[in-house]
Amino acid sequence: AQDERTSHRRGLERIMQLRPSSYAYRTEEFQYMHLAEGQQYGLVAQELEEVFPELVRQVQRPADLDSTGN
Repeated sequence: AQDERTSHRRGLERIMQLRPSSYAYRTEEFQYMHLAEGQQYGLVAQELEEVFPELVRQVQRPADLDSTGN
């Protein structure tokens, strides 16, 4: 359900600035991340942030711990 809906006059103009890409994850190198296999489609976060900064946030990957928690 939606609370509010706002129309954006320059929405299409902003969308047209985006450059969709296709790519494949390096699944063998990053097995612990359980990445999807095969061709993927998306946007480069740094490029998306230039057009829609409100859609991008910074996250940090937690440290890798061994079986003893170190």
